[in-house]
Amino acid sequence: MLKQPTRAKGGEPCVKCGNPIPAKAHWKQRDRHVCSPRCNANLRRSISRTLDRPGTVIPAPRPEKVQARAEESARGPQFFRTNMDAEFPYEHGRWPKPGDAVERHGLITSYALLEPEHHGHAAAAGYLTGMASPDTVMVADLIGTDMWGLVAVGPDYRPSMLTLPVIGVGADLFELPHRTAFLDDPETWFARELISDVDEHGNDYRWEAYVFSPVQPQSLWTPARHSLSRAARARSAYLARARAAGHIDPQADYVDPQAVYEACDWMCGICGTEIDKTLQHPDPWSVTLDHIQAVTVDGGHTAENLQAAHWWCNVIKGNS
Repeated sequence: MLKQPTRAKGGEPCVKCGNPIPAKAHWKQRDRHVCSPRCNANLRRSISRTLDRPGTVIPAPRPEKVQARAEESARGPQFFRTNMDAEFPYEHGRWPKPGDAVERHGLITSYALLEPEHHGHAAAAGYLTGMASPDTVMVADLIGTDMWGLVAVGPDYRPSMLTLPVIGVGADLFELPHRTAFLDDPETWFARELISDVDEHGNDYRWEAYVFSPVQPQSLWTPARHSLSRAARARSAYLARARAAGHIDPQADYVDPQAVYEACDWMCGICGTEIDKTLQHPDPWSVTLDHIQAVTVDGGHTAENLQAAHWWCNVIKGNS
């Protein structure tokens, strides 16, 4: 309900106060067509009040999210492994489903819905969360041991962010402080693993899973997610410069600067000499992304119009 159909380019009226939206406003403000953080906060409050009214129709989620959830719900059970020789070591989906198993550094966690007879702890669902019932609680078993965990999940089995899991050994149940080693075994963790990735449609998503591991689970980005982040930052910087130059709707693709540097073999497209990839900005000889046709003369942010260049060479080139 907050996001408008199109992102404001700059100059459009704010939906709250009517003032022009600055071209350099934060992209979230331009997505919501508000001119300032204050108007953004006022918009959020007004939407919250609207949602609290009886009979309010909640807008449907975006189609791509609905499709992604449907695909995840329809897939069969999988075994996700750890391969430290791979570019990214942890195999993953979007979240574990009943029948899945996750291996992390030799420890295997299997997942199943909580059944009345499971560990004799059907009542443990109520201990986990007052709103949970046995069909919305997942059991995570550490294979080969009597250690297990309970995790509140949604109807599509996605872990709930509103409650922490609990753990047990045999018939004994314990509370689990977040990111704390399992009981008296400092070599075994049961905590949330969070992996940010990009799907085949170019949309980012997150794998969320409570796993047993001898290594403390972390929040990690895959190489594809890092690439998307670099591409998004470069694109946003370009669009800000283009709007400042008066170009309302320039062509701007998601292009990873690192891919451009690799395609140029780390050779400066302006002076023709090699770029030392170990140097970092603000070193004048560090690498930078150069628009062959300058932004100020309507040069697009496309792979064909981008090249690697020394920062100093790019400064000397200017807007030519």
